[in-house]
Amino acid sequence: MSRKDIDAVLNDGISAAVHFIEKSGEFFPFGVVKTIAGEIRHIQTLMPDALPTSDTVSEALETSLKEGADIGEYNTVAIVSNVEVTDKKMKQDSMP
Repeated sequence: MSRKDIDAVLNDGISAAVHFIEKSGEFFPFGVVKTIAGEIRHIQTLMPDALPTSDTVSEALETSLKEGADIGEYNTVAIVSNVEVTDKKMKQDSMP
């Protein structure tokens, strides 16, 4: 895994995440991989629950991506997740 591979996977993941947020305002976590053949792919999980938690999806993705890496299918992987960060002080200051 080279810095160039990492940059390619992360740039693709960020671009896709921005697209999903602009289109839907949110998204479930997804994986981005660079295969041994050099292809960038998006990986999603099929969950039995219609509305799984992001943590459940991330755990399933992690398992799947580890398996792909272990068998030599992927050389670079990332999980992209929609995370909201709030400033606790700012939130407290805005309370009446």
